[in-house]
Amino acid sequence: MDTTTNVQAAPLKRSSLKFDTLANRITAVRLVLAVVLFGLIAYEYWASALALFGVLLVSDLLDGYLARKRGEVTAVGRILDPFADKIVIVGAFIFLMPYAPELAPWVVTLIVARELLVSSIRSFLESARIPFGADWGGKLKMASQSACVAWLLLTSAPGLAAPWTSTVRLALVWLTVVTTALSGLNYFRRAVRLLQDAESNGS
Repeated sequence: MDTTTNVQAAPLKRSSLKFDTLANRITAVRLVLAVVLFGLIAYEYWASALALFGVLLVSDLLDGYLARKRGEVTAVGRILDPFADKIVIVGAFIFLMPYAPELAPWVVTLIVARELLVSSIRSFLESARIPFGADWGGKLKMASQSACVAWLLLTSAPGLAAPWTSTVRLALVWLTVVTTALSGLNYFRRAVRLLQDAESNGS
């Protein structure tokens, strides 16, 4: 979920090529639990889906912390961790679309497009050994998306819909749209600036 740091973007050491680490195992479990989350949404087990989504958010923070604390930042983790983040968030929005009229197709398309853009930029820059970590915009985007998904899960259960909850739903969707678009643009501007700096230093 855009939690990659500049430390993680550093050139790989021999120890970073390991696969079987505690952080990577947690990330793998998150991928499995993401599928469970989608099933819970599809079958409308809202309370269970909300609880599992909370577990996924906490485990995302945990695997990154453990990787840094134990000195086990790996190439596999750098790939799997953001991949798992995107699967959880994007998948949740897609599966929630039938239950949330606020999630128009263009909103979900914007979210997917932003994640594809940032993933492509990060992959290109890191292949050129240019560190490209998360910034405040990415963290704010993640916070707004997580809050939006959590609120949609909470208020999709029968009997919980009310005018004020619908207003909050719409506000959170628009907050997600704004933070997603702005963070994507900011990442693109950063990438252009980093490439210009690298070209200047190499000339």
